[in-house]
Amino acid sequence: YYYIKVFEVKLMRVTIIDPFTVPNVNEVINFQNGSTVSPNCFILFRREVQTRISDKGLRIGRTTLSKLSSAIWKDLRDNEPNLVNSFKTVANNAKRIFCGRGLRFRHVRGSRIR
Repeated sequence: YYYIKVFEVKLMRVTIIDPFTVPNVNEVINFQNGSTVSPNCFILFRREVQTRISDKGLRIGRTTLSKLSSAIWKDLRDNEPNLVNSFKTVANNAKRIFCGRGLRFRHVRGSRIR
């Protein structure tokens, strides 16, 4: 696991300082719940931010969470490129496993081939 040295998130007048980790490929596969599409690196990162915020008993909307995660992600690209690359590596490895499981079909209701 790769730990961020110290990252501070200020939200609702509460300061959260908590290191977080990059999930491994098995964790990514396990929290997909039957999905046939693997998450990209930003979605993996956003999930990690959401987990840290939830662990502190805070609740925020998806839009706010995405904006917060995006701001942190942009900062990390400049200051912690190894962390960003770690998320990219996990996402790419998970994608290879998902693609290796077979074709990806998406069911669309009401559509018919004639």
